[in-house]
Formats: sequence, C-alpha cells, structure tokens
Amino acid sequence: MSSTTFTRSTSQSDEGFDWAHRFDDAARAILTERPANAVSLANHGDFVQSAPTPEHFLPLLYVAGLAAAVKRPTKILVDGYTYGSLSMTSYTLDVDWPRDHEDARPAAGLPDPGATPPEDTNV
Repeated sequence: MSSTTFTRSTSQSDEGFDWAHRFDDAARAILTERPANAVSLANHGDFVQSAPTPEHFLPLLYVAGLAAAVKRPTKILVDGYTYGSLSMTSYTLDVDWPRDHEDARPAAGLPDPGATPPEDTNV
C-alpha cells in the first residue's frame, strides 16, 4: 500500500481551492434550503474531487435525511477550509451554539508532522 504525504505550504491556505468552494457552496445551498435534494450533489462537477471516497459524503446524507424528515433545513455550525481542499463546513439541526459563548474555544489544531508521522495520526 502506498502512502501519500501532504505538506502544507503558503499556496495551500485556509481559503480553499476554487473547486472546493464551488462544491461547498452547492452543498450549503442544498443543506440550508432543500436538504431532501442532497443526493443530487453526486452529480455536481466537482463531486469526485470533493468527495473522493464514500466517507466524505455519507455523513452529509445522514444530516440531510434527518432535516428532510422533520421538514427543516440545517444551519451552519462550523465554517472554513484547511489545506485548500478540505471544507470544514459542519451542519446542525435544532442545535445552536453562539460563537461568542463564554465557553467557546478554538478547535484543536492538526498534529505537527515533524513530531507525529502522518501514519500515526489515526491509530
């Protein structure tokens, strides 16, 4: 089995690549307006790059199915990108967490690849 090493560079900012934005924008529109249509994202031109394996897409279908069942759209809980290609957008249904809440704190950072080899990060 081959392994791929990803190195973060200044060209891979937390802004997201164009294709990542296009797919994320389409997903956001569907999940926050018409979640029952979430499966149609599989036909999006940037789907294969955005969701290269099922575990990248299936969680979105779970929350979309729940939202469709209760006939309410989702809300954005977490927003942003990392490594240019990873949308960190997370959706919630009937849960609010104010961003200025006194217990709010930044999310955990990624492991330092110099201290933790990539192959040891999902043990």
